[in-house]
Parts: sequence; C-alpha cells; structure tokens
Amino acid sequence: MSTPNQMGNSLKSLFNFALQKGELGARVARLRLEIVGLTRSKESAFARLGRGYHANTSATADLEPLLREVDRIALEIRDRQSVLTQLLQPKALEPLPSPALEVQSSDAPLEPPASTQPETERNPRAEEPCD
Repeated sequence: MSTPNQMGNSLKSLFNFALQKGELGARVARLRLEIVGLTRSKESAFARLGRGYHANTSATADLEPLLREVDRIALEIRDRQSVLTQLLQPKALEPLPSPALEVQSSDAPLEPPASTQPETERNPRAEEPCD
C-alpha cells in the first residue's frame, strides 16, 4: 500500500508528464500551422512568378526577386519540417514513476466495451446486414 506522500509524488510526476506531452502537442500544432501558411505563401509566389513570366518573357531579370522569395520560403518550410521531424522522433520512453498506478498508453486506441447498451435496449435492425 502506498503512503499519501508516495501517491502525491506519483500524481505530480504524472501531471508533469502529461503537461510535457501537452506542450509538445501544442508546439507540433503550431509548427504544422506555420508550414501550412508558408506553403500558401510559396504557392502565391509561384503564381506571381508565373504571371510575371507569361506577361513578359524577355525580362527574366524582373523574375529574380520572385525566384529568391520562392527559395527563401522553401528553405523556411524545410527548416520547420526538420524541427517537426525531430520533435516527433520516438524517444526512449521514461518509465512511469509509479507502477502501482495503471496508465493506459496514449498510443493504444481506446475501445468502447463490446456492449454499451443493455441487451433489452439493443436495436436488432442495427445488426442486420444492409442489402
């Protein structure tokens, strides 16, 4: 049987673990949102580049700033994707502090019980195959 101090320490460490996972999720979401915004900016720059090219094919010097902008945005996207990849790398999981507390892994899908309704309330038509 655990003492109250041990239980309190276990709960604190579990709370810190959950807090770290939440912060990681927020950072990953923020990076993904930035990547989406940068991708849209890159598409817009490509559209401006295409319009500039088709408007005046003889002046390629006018297209240089647009090409540099596309390259800069592509580099930013690549940088953020590498940070995202590093964040999502599976690391050696630290053992949970208290083996007495059973915590379900976040990787395992939650499955509802086989029958969530009593047998009398079940709808027999729901189990019949549709033709």
